Amino acid sequence: MTGIACPGYNEVEPSRLKWLAPGRVVSRTRRPKQPSSDTATHGDMSPESVNGLTPGAGCVAVPLFESQKEGFALFQAVEYSRHNPQSKGLIESFFRYRGLAIRSLSEEINIEDRRTSDVIIAGIITLLLLDVQHGASPSWRCHLEGVQRLITLRGGALALAPLKHLESLLLCFVFVAVIGNTTSSASNLAMTGFHIEQLEDIIEQYGTGVFLFQMCPPTLFAEIIRINRVRMQGAEYESAKVEGLSQEADKILSRICAFSAQQWAASKPSSKQDWELLGNVYQAAVTLYCILSLQSLSILPLETSLRVQCATQGKLLWGLLNQALSSPRTRNFMLWPLVLLGVETINYNEAIDETMRSFVEEQLSDLSSYTGSYAPLVARDVLGRFWASGETRWDACFDRPYSYPNALTTKKMAR
Repeated sequence: MTGIACPGYNEVEPSRLKWLAPGRVVSRTRRPKQPSSDTATHGDMSPESVNGLTPGAGCVAVPLFESQKEGFALFQAVEYSRHNPQSKGLIESFFRYRGLAIRSLSEEINIEDRRTSDVIIAGIITLLLLDVQHGASPSWRCHLEGVQRLITLRGGALALAPLKHLESLLLCFVFVAVIGNTTSSASNLAMTGFHIEQLEDIIEQYGTGVFLFQMCPPTLFAEIIRINRVRMQGAEYESAKVEGLSQEADKILSRICAFSAQQWAASKPSSKQDWELLGNVYQAAVTLYCILSLQSLSILPLETSLRVQCATQGKLLWGLLNQALSSPRTRNFMLWPLVLLGVETINYNEAIDETMRSFVEEQLSDLSSYTGSYAPLVARDVLGRFWASGETRWDACFDRPYSYPNALTTKKMAR
């Protein structure tokens, strides 16, 4: 409404919410007669404190599309106003709609001729993105595995690729799944075989552009998937079979080092400096991921040359992140690289170590406020525990599966 301020907003407002003057009501939601036994006290608005909010027994089912659209709009509003004391009601409404969406999807999945429909796939992916972005709970893996089964029943990712209305969500799904494996222990990876089987199809279908939401060059994204596969095999194989994996790891590392951010940026029609910066950030981050995660499983040796390479890439990534985080055009895509730098800081001397850790902590806190996501704060806490543990191995950092994709959106971005 004209003249009425929208509290807690930044420059962009949620697209489906209309703020009204105080006291004006245009519709009322029917409340359950009996309060839910799961209702919690909401003095703390972190995901842990509101995770128990579920619809009461008297709530009527909301149509699938309605719950999806309104729930996502509320999610946007919660994130824009999360530091505002008036946001408590929005957060409660968000989790109520989330519960209704889950119930509605469950009812549809139980109907055989509907369970693999585009609507169901889109609905579960949306819940996956909400849980990952909000850092609510480990339940994102359940959504992930459910979507994988439905995609398999539909004939695989390539069979769904021509469906333009699902393209954005499918790409987000793939990215969340792959990045989620990087920050999970090698003994607890999800869907790695599924990714490898369809890797060539995915790259062939989308390799002419980029993964439009995350800005990771497809060439490097393919190497992340291969590293995940080697990690999975390394956790399963006996030591006698590790030699073959070491050779594969050397080839992966060589291909990562051979990647040219300048050539990749040259293929873009505009903003070439930004593209080159993104390419360099991800090249340094993927190099660190390859070496640190595979050394954790003794697939790559703990030798001086690799330590020097990690130190060089870590300092390079630090400088690149300083540039990328200062630009609104690239800032949203720095969460995963920040986590990589955070793990690498365990290997530096005390002076550099403290300075670099302070940088990572500060930037993760700022990124949470900037993107309206709780995930960077979860990452900050995970890294803090790792730094205090005395451990240095990659797998020791992640006590359960985490996913740190960047700020997620289903809107296409300029190539």
